[in-house]
Amino acid sequence: MSGRPMIAAENLRVSFGAKAALDDISVSASAGEWVAVIGPNGAGKTTLLRAIAGMTGSEGVIALNGQAASSLAILRCPR
Repeated sequence: MSGRPMIAAENLRVSFGAKAALDDISVSASAGEWVAVIGPNGAGKTTLLRAIAGMTGSEGVIALNGQAASSLAILRCPR
């Protein structure tokens, strides 16, 4: 196992119009590590996970196994 995180987000920002849902969020998780995202309703938990998964637009850097997520090919299921 390397010291590199499997999932990392740095300076993540997600906005909906003029409203910032996430601002300057950094988080990482290494292989085999258990992580929980907790907080009150409306805190941005789902928005954070959607941004990391590429399901919503975001600013900042998201890396999967040390590779920028923006450089990875997205596999789509056939319809």
